[in-house]
Amino acid sequence: MTGTNILSIQEKYYWHYIPVGIAGEFDIGKNVVIEPNVGARFMFYGKMAVQFSDLDPGYNTPDVKLGNRTGYYAELPIRYKFSQFWSVVIKPWYAYDEIGQSDTVDLTYYGTTVGALYEPASTTHQYGVNVGVSVSY
Repeated sequence: MTGTNILSIQEKYYWHYIPVGIAGEFDIGKNVVIEPNVGARFMFYGKMAVQFSDLDPGYNTPDVKLGNRTGYYAELPIRYKFSQFWSVVIKPWYAYDEIGQSDTVDLTYYGTTVGALYEPASTTHQYGVNVGVSVSY
């Protein structure tokens, strides 16, 4: 039996954000409540560490500063109340995040510069539906 050895470089992303938005709660029947929530996420201190040293310890592990961009989110929870205390919630949601191009940093091999690298700008679209049971007391 033969195997395949695949080399890969691990990238570790880190960023923080402050969410700012607005939420509401609207009764649309005796037992049904809609709770819309929309807002922006202001990103700061974004960085990525590129683990070239995992391939060969002679390489450095450069950090690049990611371009901080604003993301957005929206969700529309629909709550059906079985009683004063119990309800089921269905929450469709969407999130858009954007990362700007990073700065350019040197890639070194045993201290000698062998190249330069950067993280290109990118966008991410995520969406889903969460379903759960809620207890209020």
